[in-house]
Amino acid sequence: MNRLEQAREVLREAETRLRAVLAETASTGDYETILQLTRWAQSIVAMASEGPNSPSCFQGASCPNGGTIPVGFHGRAIARCDEARIPLPVRSATQRRQKASRKRLKSSPYPKFARWKDQLVKIGWSRRAKKEYQHKAPRRVVDCLISRLVEIAENSCMFTTEDLLPLRDPSDNTEIPTYQVYVCLAWLRHEGLIEQDGRQGYRVPDSPRIRETVARRWEELPAKRR
Repeated sequence: MNRLEQAREVLREAETRLRAVLAETASTGDYETILQLTRWAQSIVAMASEGPNSPSCFQGASCPNGGTIPVGFHGRAIARCDEARIPLPVRSATQRRQKASRKRLKSSPYPKFARWKDQLVKIGWSRRAKKEYQHKAPRRVVDCLISRLVEIAENSCMFTTEDLLPLRDPSDNTEIPTYQVYVCLAWLRHEGLIEQDGRQGYRVPDSPRIRETVARRWEELPAKRR
C-alpha cells in the first residue's frame, strides 16, 4: 500500500466515523450541526477523490452495491450510494420515523431561552441523558451577529451560515466561537426575527427594525437563576 492509498484509508475511516456522528445528531434535531457535519463529510470525500487511481466510488462509476455516484456530487453522492442498498420498505419506514420525529420536535417545548446577567441561555433537552442541557452566548455576540445580518441584508435577501462564519468581534477582531453564533441564530429563529427558506438559507424579514426588535425581545427574556 503506497502513501496515497494509506491516506485514502485514513479519509475513509474519518468519513465513516463522521457519518456515525451525523446519524446520531440527526436524532436530536440539531439541524445547524447536521449541516456543518455534512459539509465536513463532503470535504473529506472530495479530498479522497483527488489524485491518480482514486477509487471508482469517488469518480462517478457504479458502486459495488449497484448505486451510482454522479461526478461532482461528492458527499451527497454517498447518501445515494447507501440508499441503493437499502430496500424500499426499509427506506419508507425510515422516512415515516423521520416524519414522526419532526412532528415531535414541532410540539416539543424545547429549546427554551432565557438570560442570565449578560448571557443568552439556550436550554435544550438531551434525549440520551434524559435531562436539560444549556448553551450560553454573551450579549455582545448577539450584537455582532445582528450587525453582520444587517450588512448582509443590504446586499442580498438570503444568507447561509457560511456567509456568517467566521464571525469576528469588531472590538478586537477575535473570532467568536461557532457554537455561540449558533445559539444566537437559534434564538433569532425562535423569535421569528430570521426565517428559514428550506435549503436556500435564511432571510431577515424586517432588517431595518431588527436592532430595536432584538433589544425589546432581550428585555422580555425570562431571567434565569444560575
